[in-house]
Amino acid sequence: MTGKRSHQNKRANRLAKYGMTEDQYQAIYEIQEKKCAICGALPKSRRLAVDHSHKTGYVRGLLCYRCNYALGLLRDDATVAQAVVTYLNRKHVYPCQCRHKQHRIRQSI
Repeated sequence: MTGKRSHQNKRANRLAKYGMTEDQYQAIYEIQEKKCAICGALPKSRRLAVDHSHKTGYVRGLLCYRCNYALGLLRDDATVAQAVVTYLNRKHVYPCQCRHKQHRIRQSI
């Protein structure tokens, strides 16, 4: 088996895990304008990952490596994701004691 054919078979097997064909992957890829469904980044070296619900098994979209990894770290839990958003948007009350100039400036905001 040639390297290209072996790669194609591996890809087909991975897609089959989600009940998808290469044509279905390409259709979603085109609908998403070849970008990550979360951050909108264009893939650089890897193909976009198939994101699916671990509860339902349904495919939600295609994600870049970072967003797919982040979703896993958040345990696919919207409550945890919302808590992260709330945390990032809050006014930070602890002054930074480091030496980085940008951090000292941020304290006065």
